[in-house]
Amino acid sequence: MSNSDTAFSNTLRDKLHAVQARITAACADSGRAADSVQLLAVSKTFSADDVRQVAACGQRDFGENYIQEGVDKIIALQDSQPALIWHCIG
Repeated sequence: MSNSDTAFSNTLRDKLHAVQARITAACADSGRAADSVQLLAVSKTFSADDVRQVAACGQRDFGENYIQEGVDKIIALQDSQPALIWHCIG
């Protein structure tokens, strides 16, 4: 992995953690359990490699609204561990 790839990965991880922290804070402010809210990353228009990079940062749930594009990514990423969870959005 090159330095630029590592920096990009760290930026993705930092951004994902920042969003998760905002969700946790919002849950605390509203008296909800943090695990009662789920972050769904919308992956439409992003490549399977982009999804793989975000998944490597810990994101598991992804949403697609174009079925064929979603199916192509699901097939390309079916070996992901832990497995990704796909949602049809629209």
